[in-house]
Amino acid sequence: MNPVVLILTVASFSFWLGINMITPIFPLYLSDMGAAAAEIGVIVAIPSLISIFIRLPLASSAPKIGRIKFLSISLFINSLSLFLYGFSYSVSSIYLIRLFHSLSIAAFGPVAMAFVSILTPLKKRGGVMGSYMTMMALAMVIGPGLTAILSHYMDYHMVFMVASIPTLIFSVILLTLKEEELYDNSNGKIVWSLSKGIINLFRNKDFILICLSTLAYSSSLGFFRSYFPIYVEDIYLLGAAFISTLYTARGVFNVLVRPVTGFIGGKLGVKKLIMSGMLLTAISFLLISLNLPIYILFIAMIISGIGWGMRAVSSVNFISLVLSDEDQEVGMAFFFNMFDIGIFVGSVSGGLLALQTSLSTVFWIYSIILAIGTAVLLFIKEKKL
Repeated sequence: MNPVVLILTVASFSFWLGINMITPIFPLYLSDMGAAAAEIGVIVAIPSLISIFIRLPLASSAPKIGRIKFLSISLFINSLSLFLYGFSYSVSSIYLIRLFHSLSIAAFGPVAMAFVSILTPLKKRGGVMGSYMTMMALAMVIGPGLTAILSHYMDYHMVFMVASIPTLIFSVILLTLKEEELYDNSNGKIVWSLSKGIINLFRNKDFILICLSTLAYSSSLGFFRSYFPIYVEDIYLLGAAFISTLYTARGVFNVLVRPVTGFIGGKLGVKKLIMSGMLLTAISFLLISLNLPIYILFIAMIISGIGWGMRAVSSVNFISLVLSDEDQEVGMAFFFNMFDIGIFVGSVSGGLLALQTSLSTVFWIYSIILAIGTAVLLFIKEKKL
């Protein structure tokens, strides 16, 4: 593996580890502060909303600033934001910290992912991207797992402070690197035009369709992130430690399926894998909506993890195949924007729907939306690595 890809992989792991440590407890933390159900959805969705407007300009500045320096700054902002959550005791201060945290969340993901894609030869891209995203998924396992353990010994405020440590370490490590020494080919020095890149994207039918399908998926995920912990606490009368365990179960299977998905994309085709991932996610939402025994909830989370891993790796591989190297960064940034639009819509609309009906019914509604998002994929062309 290219040294810079290895470094980026570990740095990305640290970034997502911190975020996934707070994911299971963040809605509970807000609820304890007195935030209403609809307000929780808005607060959780703030980075998604802000990212829609700032991600493309931020990504376009990365090659000019230097991608390593850019990513290091993003890691530091992420660390500082997590630390500040731990000092917050009011909903109003959370709004301000969330706005600041949005800078890092908007900036890091697409630039790091595009950088890895650009530096990897096309023939190796499927396996390398599968491995890269497996490390991201591993953070989704270890993060909630750590929170499940830490929540027995410390309050939410301390968990946030502990979560800030990994990204702080790697923000410093990245700053010790000289970017010009990390490139092993000219592709790493690509600087893209924002306007030209966007025009190229809108001319690509398959890219637009994968983005539309992603809206369906990410809206369901936005609702899930905001209200699943509250749903489990209300229906099953279970606390933060158990909820974190459910997230860990989901994450384990997310991790296991990602490298396999990366390597079999060349044989089965990435379209089939994306559709399979979407359908599995729809099934998991349907199972959750039925208020079945707790072991069925575990099974639903496992199915969700498998679907998540299959869809995530295959979608990124699909984009890397349909876009040129010059359009990779703008494409990834646009793709992440579509994801964030869905997250925001799902978080806010989920809260509004929850005021009118039960959370179980909202989970059922999103299972239908996911099925529709799967049907959209029938119109894209199959791609093999």
